[in-house]
Amino acid sequence: MKFKRYAIGTGLMAMGACAQAQGSIQLYGLLSGGVAYVSNAGGHPLVMADSGNLQSPRWGLRGKEDLGQGLQAIFQLESGFSLKTGALGQNGRLFGRQAYVGISSASAGTVTLGRQYDAVPQFLGRIETAGNEVSVGDIDNAFNSFRVQNAITYVTPDLGGMKAMVMYGASDKAGEIANNRAYSFGLDYERNGLKLALAHTTLDNPGSADNTGGAVVGDYGTMFKRSIETPSAGVRRQRVSAAGGMYTAGKAQIGALATDTRLNYADGSDLRIDNYHLNVNYQVVRNTYLGAAWLYASGKYSSGQAPKWQQFTLFVDQFLSKRTDIFLIGRYQRAMGDATTAAIFGYPTSAGRDQVVVTTGMRHRF
Repeated sequence: MKFKRYAIGTGLMAMGACAQAQGSIQLYGLLSGGVAYVSNAGGHPLVMADSGNLQSPRWGLRGKEDLGQGLQAIFQLESGFSLKTGALGQNGRLFGRQAYVGISSASAGTVTLGRQYDAVPQFLGRIETAGNEVSVGDIDNAFNSFRVQNAITYVTPDLGGMKAMVMYGASDKAGEIANNRAYSFGLDYERNGLKLALAHTTLDNPGSADNTGGAVVGDYGTMFKRSIETPSAGVRRQRVSAAGGMYTAGKAQIGALATDTRLNYADGSDLRIDNYHLNVNYQVVRNTYLGAAWLYASGKYSSGQAPKWQQFTLFVDQFLSKRTDIFLIGRYQRAMGDATTAAIFGYPTSAGRDQVVVTTGMRHRF
């Protein structure tokens, strides 16, 4: 038994030495939590512990190995969890945020296989989160509410600041290629403080009850996933088109994002929601940032109903070090038109048209 233990230990040491010589593995993570006040949570005020009120907690492993001739093997495993309870996120998945392996070349681009982000959050998510706000129900997925499984992704090399991406998430069901599949593509330009991006994602039968091994499973939770005319009718097709930009000059940063989301339900009804974001950040003194954001969402059902929402956000972020910061965020949302309830993303829905959420907490990266 002692010999076996020694042999195993020696083998692991040799593997570690080999990995160190040819590549690298990085352990990383982020913790974010605090306290939130919600003015109206189902008709009552609420003070609650909050997990991920600035960014969702996660830990992960990423690695690469030099294969020679400019090629690298790469992988990433990333797990989300609740800081309040320790429970796994993404419907209990161990590596629910990301899980992929691939080949990368500086001259030819990168191909990855696994559970990954579509082009909308990949290229435009940073513009949205700069304002500490999320589209109503995250209907456009710019905040990564769902990931794409069974996915193969190709990203071009950086060409003068320009990158393109294409993705296909398979249904993995014989004879039903369109039953819970996804495809996505995008274009991104980033240079000299300017970022511009376009992206599109299409989902066919997302969250399909009769194909739980398809592209989008378990975490397809948008508040619009059922028809208002036939509550049992789910989404047959979802199409998201997005465009945005961000510019940083000195201590100031401004960002703008527009998304067009169209849902076709199984009962033949439709919904279109357009979200418009505008945000500004400014470094007032060393390590202290102030920001403001505006969100307007305009919806239209095929039945004629037209829900609308408007949201304003103010925030201050104080960095105590390169990896640790404390923050205060205030959000106000007003439901308008045919929308009867405010619903600030990540918090209980209001019983009325107005809702205020104030959160404070800290974030630490490692």
